[in-house]
Amino acid sequence: RYLMPFTDSLVELTQYVFDKLTLVKNELEVVDIFYGDQDRIPRSPTLCVEPFNLRRELAGATRRTNNIFLIYVLSYHSEVRSPQSNRKDSDKLAEAVATVLHADPTMGTRVAHSYVIETVSGYQVKSNQMFRANRLTLEARNITQLPPSP
Repeated sequence: RYLMPFTDSLVELTQYVFDKLTLVKNELEVVDIFYGDQDRIPRSPTLCVEPFNLRRELAGATRRTNNIFLIYVLSYHSEVRSPQSNRKDSDKLAEAVATVLHADPTMGTRVAHSYVIETVSGYQVKSNQMFRANRLTLEARNITQLPPSP
């Protein structure tokens, strides 16, 4: 019943999130979006969509699996303004990204459900520059079927 058209590809889901955020890039007021975290952040604010983990749990003798996907969305913010303004803008961006992700809980029917399970706020140094940062953890779940044993 839930076996198709779900995906078991972390790459496909990460690309889907990347594409979804790229579509609303202007509304989010983001200048760059990258697939994967970057060593250098050329402009700000920037989002990086990072595949993190796929865990499968066997759900029956027929090789059905429950799949749990984790995808990070990293936001980097550093303007020539006060640290307080950067912190607030970074947190507001993280909330706006979560709102976008929550608006599509099945990720275009690729999963049974998804939601942001955690937002971690802090800072990150990239190329000797300090950025205010947030890491959103998006969890998605579905059920797929592995090929039968020979």
